[in-house]
Amino acid sequence: MTGSGVNSVNTKEISPEYLSEWLEVPLAIASKSLEDTPRASMNFIIPDSSDQLRILKECHRKLEFMMTKPSSDLKRKNWESQWQRVSERVAAEGVSEESLRPAYFNRKMLRLRGTYVHGLDASFAYSLHLTILRVLFLHHLQGATSYTELGSGTGINLLILSKLFPGAAFLATDWSKNSLQLIDAIGAARDVNLEGRSLDLRTMEGGETVQVPPDGVILTIHALEQIGVRYESVLSFLLAQPARVVFHLEPLVELYDATANFDILASAYHRHLGYLEGYLPTLQKLEKKGIIEIMECKRLGFGDVWHEAYGLVIWRRS
Repeated sequence: MTGSGVNSVNTKEISPEYLSEWLEVPLAIASKSLEDTPRASMNFIIPDSSDQLRILKECHRKLEFMMTKPSSDLKRKNWESQWQRVSERVAAEGVSEESLRPAYFNRKMLRLRGTYVHGLDASFAYSLHLTILRVLFLHHLQGATSYTELGSGTGINLLILSKLFPGAAFLATDWSKNSLQLIDAIGAARDVNLEGRSLDLRTMEGGETVQVPPDGVILTIHALEQIGVRYESVLSFLLAQPARVVFHLEPLVELYDATANFDILASAYHRHLGYLEGYLPTLQKLEKKGIIEIMECKRLGFGDVWHEAYGLVIWRRS
C-alpha cells in the first residue's frame, strides 16, 4: 500500500489529446483550454481492480451510515457561510481562479469515466473542472453577446467566461448576498460588463428583472442540484426567454447506469440528498412535443467520489 492509499496503479495525464478524445472536441480547443494550466496539476492514477472494489465497498458502508441520518446538505446557512469564507479570501488575496475556488473541490479520490481515480496534486479536481468549463464554453458558447448565469455562487464560471469572451455582457444571479458581493469584486477587478442581481431559484423571486436577448446564452452550472424535484418555476422562466441556447452542467441522475454498482451507489447518494430529479425527462418530453430542441445531452463522467455533477444538456426553444 502506497501513501496514496492504492496498490499497483496506472498513471495518466489530462493532455490535450486526452481531452479532445474524451470530450469530443477539436484538438485546438483542448490545447487552448490547457494553456495556462500547470501540467503537474493534471496527473492522476487509476487504482487497480482490487482497490476499485475496496473503494466501492467503503463508499457503500459510509453511505449506509449517512442514510441513517437526515440530509443537511440543503441548509442555506451552509452555502452562505461557504460563500462568506470565499468572499473573505477574495478581499484578502484579490480576484483569481484560486481565490474563487468553492470549498467542495477538496477531494483527491474522484470518479472519472466509469472508474475511481486519484489526483496526484491537491488541485487536480479543481484544475480539471476549470479545464472542462473552458472546453465546453469554447466549443458550444462562442459568439453570444451576453451570458446570464442562474445560481452564480462564487462567480468563478463568469470569471472564466469573461476571460474567454471579454467583449460580451455578463449577468450573474444568486440569492446569496455574499455571492453578489463576489460578483461586484470580479466586475471591478476584470473591468468587464458584469452585473449581479438577486434571484432565488427555488421560487424564481427576482426573475422578473432578468431578460435575456435572442443572441444571449443562459447557463446553470451545479446550480439546479439543490432544487430537487421543484424545477417547474425555473423551467417556466427558461421557456419564456428568447435565448439562443440554454446550457446546463448539472447532476442528472437519469444518466446513470441502473445496472452498474458504481452508478447505483451514486444514484442512492444523489437521491438521499434530494438532488435534481425529473428535469431531464421533462425536457425530453418537451422535445417530443416540438416545444424545444435538445442540441446536446451526455454524461461527461466526472465527479467526486460520491456522484457526478457533470451531466451536459444544451437546448433551445423550437
